[in-house]
Amino acid sequence: MKRIFGAALLFICSAGTATAEINTTVEALLAEVKELSRAHEARWGYSAAPGTLREAFEQGGNGFSMRYIESWSGWLWLDWNETKGVFERTSRGLINWRTAVNHGQADEAATEAMLKAGVARLHRINGQIQVWFEDDLKNEVERGLWIDRANAVGCCGDAWNYYHDRANHAFDDSISPNYSLIGRIALIPAIPEDGTVPGLRTPDLSGLKDRAVEAIAAGDIAAVRGLIRDSEAMLNFSDDPQLLELAQVLRLTGDRLAFADKPVTDMLDKAHEMADGPLRDALLHDAQDALMDRAAHMAEMLANSETSEADRASARSWVLDNAKRLSQLVDDGQLRFDDPSPASRLFAGLGAASQMLDASERGDVTGSEAAQILQDIGDSLPVPVSPVAPFSGPMGAVSAQLDSTRSGFELAAQALDGVSDAIGGDASGLDRAQVAAQKLEEVLSPKRIVANMTDGFVKGVVNNVPFARSIYEWLKS
Repeated sequence: MKRIFGAALLFICSAGTATAEINTTVEALLAEVKELSRAHEARWGYSAAPGTLREAFEQGGNGFSMRYIESWSGWLWLDWNETKGVFERTSRGLINWRTAVNHGQADEAATEAMLKAGVARLHRINGQIQVWFEDDLKNEVERGLWIDRANAVGCCGDAWNYYHDRANHAFDDSISPNYSLIGRIALIPAIPEDGTVPGLRTPDLSGLKDRAVEAIAAGDIAAVRGLIRDSEAMLNFSDDPQLLELAQVLRLTGDRLAFADKPVTDMLDKAHEMADGPLRDALLHDAQDALMDRAAHMAEMLANSETSEADRASARSWVLDNAKRLSQLVDDGQLRFDDPSPASRLFAGLGAASQMLDASERGDVTGSEAAQILQDIGDSLPVPVSPVAPFSGPMGAVSAQLDSTRSGFELAAQALDGVSDAIGGDASGLDRAQVAAQKLEEVLSPKRIVANMTDGFVKGVVNNVPFARSIYEWLKS
């Protein structure tokens, strides 16, 4: 009898200890989730969004468009209102599993490990959410600046119409997904009836194939790009290295589709036909921004194209040369800080390339000099630079494209030099820019990414994801 009583007492004490441990763990995780959500609420929430946008407008030098702060900031907090569902769902999942453990319906150790993994994944998502919203903020500033320019020239000539058209397309280069998709993500799985503790789920990609087929059949490039943004976001929530690699490839593909949809040669051709004036100046500056976006795209690819130490050493010299070129543009006043995103992206792209080449770890003088130049540029920028995340490592989809990556960047640089000369009054600069830009568009064809994908990447990744296979076959054809 004593032996039975002792065993029962031991069971009760053990259960009490387990309950205390799961409660402590869950309370700590709930506090983490609450703090992540609170930080966003303080920037993008209903009462905070107008102040956030006002500060950005003041930093960007917006004038006339300041009157739109109250209405435009509404889009920020509405997007956050949809996004915050992922934090709320995570908190509910934590509470539900704590209750299950306390009632003896689930194993404590397995539950604790799963919940910690789920919140760790939330931290990764949280970093992306911050980047998306900062990009939206940048686009709001850009939209306002185009409105400012339209107001400055007055209604209703060609320049006024052009500036308003640019304002209407300020979000064309957005990197943000459909926020309602993010808000519906359930990182913590539901509790199964049998009490087993499941692992974290792979994102549900089942609905993407139908969207891909529909967009491709309609020839709707904007819809394809929207699908790419959404799928990239969903894939980045996975822990599968192949799916993470696919997400990065989709980002590059989305870039290429955007470039093809708005060729820089069209801007240069229009500018060539115009007499000197504010509209021609605007077109040349737009062409300059577009070329910087393309150069940044190449810089990001370069960071993931190096395979040998000899290539890496050569690439460090390449980064240094182009860091100097960018620094010279800054010194010459060629970069417009009232619309800093393309220049900032190029700056961040070179920084990502420099970081991924690990120059500092090798004590490489070339790499150290490039890093210092980039740091000096960053210190001189009057507005924050939106982060451009480097990839996790060389990818099968881009590793075969080293030569075209470098030649593409050099063509972008030649075109940039020509446009800069044209802005400075050298008529021949525009001719040189047109020749280089035409060759650049051939290098940046979306088909090039497909053509240069390794067989292993296509067979091992693309063919196993239905919507990705649909996009791949479409580009290939």
